[in-house]
Amino acid sequence: MPGKFFRLVFFIVFILMGNLLVCQQPKIDSMKNVLTNSESDSVKIKTAKEILRYYVRNKDFEEAEEYAFVFFELAKKSNTDEMMGRAYYNLGIIKWLKREQIESNTYFEKSVPFIITTHDSSLLAKCYTKIGTNYLRLSDFKNAIRYYSLSAELRRDTKDSTGTANNLINIAGCYYQMAEYDYAIRFYHDALDIAEKTGNLKLTAYNFNNIGNIYLKTENYKSAIGYLLKALETNNRLQDKQEVSKNLLNLGNAYQNTGKPKEAEKYYLKSARIKEKLKDYEGLATTYNSLGSIYKNIGRTSEALVYYQKAYELVKHTNDRFTEASVLANIGTLYLIHKQKNADTCFLQSLQIAKEINARQLVLSAYTNLVEYYGFYEDYEQALKYYELKTKISDSIYNENTASAIAEMQTKYETAKKEQENEVLTRDIEIQKEHERLLIVAIAALFLLLGASVYLFRLKSESLKQSKRLRNQEKRLSNLELAKKEMEKEHLEDKVFAEKQLNKLQKQKYESELKHKNLELANSALCIVNKNEVLSAIKERIVVGSKAGDKESFIPELIREINNNIDIDQNWQKFRLQFEEVHPGFFDRLKNQHPDLSDIYIKLAAYIRINLTTSEIAQLLNVTI
Repeated sequence: MPGKFFRLVFFIVFILMGNLLVCQQPKIDSMKNVLTNSESDSVKIKTAKEILRYYVRNKDFEEAEEYAFVFFELAKKSNTDEMMGRAYYNLGIIKWLKREQIESNTYFEKSVPFIITTHDSSLLAKCYTKIGTNYLRLSDFKNAIRYYSLSAELRRDTKDSTGTANNLINIAGCYYQMAEYDYAIRFYHDALDIAEKTGNLKLTAYNFNNIGNIYLKTENYKSAIGYLLKALETNNRLQDKQEVSKNLLNLGNAYQNTGKPKEAEKYYLKSARIKEKLKDYEGLATTYNSLGSIYKNIGRTSEALVYYQKAYELVKHTNDRFTEASVLANIGTLYLIHKQKNADTCFLQSLQIAKEINARQLVLSAYTNLVEYYGFYEDYEQALKYYELKTKISDSIYNENTASAIAEMQTKYETAKKEQENEVLTRDIEIQKEHERLLIVAIAALFLLLGASVYLFRLKSESLKQSKRLRNQEKRLSNLELAKKEMEKEHLEDKVFAEKQLNKLQKQKYESELKHKNLELANSALCIVNKNEVLSAIKERIVVGSKAGDKESFIPELIREINNNIDIDQNWQKFRLQFEEVHPGFFDRLKNQHPDLSDIYIKLAAYIRINLTTSEIAQLLNVTI
């Protein structure tokens, strides 16, 4: 069924592409005529650029390269930095698309000085990213990190958040390939911070998934599952079924590694259902392969074989040669479990594909399976052959079990071949076997010691790095604390100064109000003085008139009325009330401190307090100066 589907899709695409090319052919021919016949260099440059884009879009990289060189010649003629930078960049892109990494970087690096002079930061960042990717393809991770970092710095300066995050992801990928997982996870987290701040959910989910995969690699399954569940939740919100199926597959791997096959099975089956609806046969093959591994591990070999065979039927129609080799190896192991002789066919097919794609780990696995197969069927010559091939490709350390196995196979082979030889020769073989065993054990012990030394060295180196990072972090925290204290000190000084200014203003206000009130009191007292002066003068004239013989009957009555108005006590009570408003508690404090003071001296103290003159006080007290 999948094979028919792929053939149908291929036929439809072929027909559509054919029609599209037929429609576009007159247009491209017309552009080539313009390029040949036009006398305007600017028209030629524009036309060469369009022809170049046309061939790149149609993935005809040979034709694209030809017109990239045409563009380059026109750029040389224009003799401008912008055109030369773009011309070298175009050639680098064509080589990049053709996966000719070294030639691609040669052109990109030539374009850099020209692009720098034009201040085109966006193009320069793209150029650095492409150079980094070329180095990554060449497994030169340090140079890849260097150029990705240059690109990230440019994009950070131009506020290109998405571009910066993608560069950080590229750097993290390099560290992942170098197995420096602590650095990889740090850069993934930096990219995650940008994605979350900008609200880029797709990028956020991508980083959650990558961080989860690193934790899977380092066997921190709890953290791995946590981040993979976050990725799953985010992709569900985005309704991105393709990514959801990948997250489910990774979660299945995590639970399988933690020894929870039931949980793993649940996630694998969910992933498979989505991939079936999406017709993602390549991803579905991987999922079926994983399901087969679960069932094989828990002893349900019949179900395992069904899923392995389903995976193989799908994967052989795709370009995923790695998964194809892996599935064949898994089918072979099941055949071997069921003692079927055709297991070696699967192992040999797996080995051939692994060699074609240079998948050394799969080659090693195939050799291991073949050693087990031929050992099981007692074909020791073939077992020895594949064991020797295995030891050549393996970077792992020999151990005592493998040494015993090869010695045992060598012995059985030699015994079967020379069973007619005498006992002396057999004894010599046994001695030789013992010597070989001792030699292999000694070599293995040496390698183990060396490996332990390297491990301890790396452990110590990592510890020193961690200590350095902690010291740097403590230093940064200390600097932040000092800055915080300095700010608090400045804030406190400002607050004290403000309070002093406020107190000063309040004091000035109080003194001004006090002066005003005293003035009012003085005016009130003067009013009383004036009133008494007037009344005293009237009284004196009447007295004088009375002595002169004017005995009118109203005069005594008038004098009485005037005497009634010259009421010092009443005026004093009004004055005292006003004084208490301005100087509260004055009379009480004076009386408490000097209880022997008479009322006349209390009044005198009050008048002195409001700064009245001696003559004014005399008038108020009706005494002489």
